[in-house]
Amino acid sequence: MTGFFAYLKKELWEQLMTMKAVIICILFFLLGIISPIGAKYAPEVISRLTKDSITIQMADPTYLDAFAQFFKNLSQLGVIIFVIVFGNVLSQELTKGSLIIPMSKGLSMKAVIHAKFIALVFYWTAALAVSFLSCAIYTRILFSEINLEGVAILLLGSWIFGVFLISLIIFSNILCRGGYISLLLIAGCVGVLFLLNLLPDVRDYLPLKLVGVDVASALINQDYSFSKSGAVTCMLIVAFLLISHICAADKRKFCN
Repeated sequence: MTGFFAYLKKELWEQLMTMKAVIICILFFLLGIISPIGAKYAPEVISRLTKDSITIQMADPTYLDAFAQFFKNLSQLGVIIFVIVFGNVLSQELTKGSLIIPMSKGLSMKAVIHAKFIALVFYWTAALAVSFLSCAIYTRILFSEINLEGVAILLLGSWIFGVFLISLIIFSNILCRGGYISLLLIAGCVGVLFLLNLLPDVRDYLPLKLVGVDVASALINQDYSFSKSGAVTCMLIVAFLLISHICAADKRKFCN
């Protein structure tokens, strides 16, 4: 366990020193800001761009539009940014052979996988918190009314989906040893989820259910539930990590 905590500390510090964690927090901060700004001024911009002969009736934007825009940006742009920045977090060490020395001193691949996973979950949580706080502050500034009731469950769904993607990153790095192939594998898995999402019978069980929600309706009616999709997603997270352990069982495969 000592080796695990030492490697986890090293991983957290390394992601900070290489500016990846800083970049993620800055980008997610901006993501939180642009959501309420876009919701506030998008109707005005659209009205200015339309011709005089065309009249578009749009309701006055509210804080619900800001939160809807936030969760939409988070589930699309946010997760893409996170995957691109951390997509090769493990494969770089596998290909460069930097794990040879620590593993020769007793560090196991299981500990490496767990440390990488926990570090990414930590930075995903931090980025999500920074993004939502910036969104909430600017929403409060731009809109006279704001109600945070029901937002926590939506944030939890987004957080679980992010953890699912992190487990997929670890799995793809172990299986493909990083590079564009790992990113293609991640994109392929997400693409399969989108195809399965077209089937009404399985839609409620997919990870996409966690982020594919009508935010305004969920906040107003308080009827958002992801018990089925959440359970399946958690099982997939465990499955990806277990498969990663099995594939990494032969240490020589990754250290040569």
